[in-house]
Amino acid sequence: MGKYVLTADAQNDIKQISACIQKDSPKHAVAVVQEIRHICRLIGDMPGMGHVIEDVGADELYHFPAGKYPNNLIFYIVENDLPVIVRVIHAARDLPTFFERLYSQDE
Repeated sequence: MGKYVLTADAQNDIKQISACIQKDSPKHAVAVVQEIRHICRLIGDMPGMGHVIEDVGADELYHFPAGKYPNNLIFYIVENDLPVIVRVIHAARDLPTFFERLYSQDE
């Protein structure tokens, strides 16, 4: 399967998702994390899949739902044909505000 890079923020997001779900269902938490990683590998096979988000201050920021768990969105950029997973975030968040704050911190 395809190669990809997980940033520290994305790794922390996945850990937080797992910890939150694990409180109610350890098996479900494992399944969600496995599905997220599976979709990351698919993104590694096909960089550029998903939708480009243009209104959050980042060029070519893609998002793709986490397969069977589409409320978890995988956000990534492509650098030298290699997907870099920057965040994995629940769809209920105020995503434009979240990414505006994220990218304004980088400046």
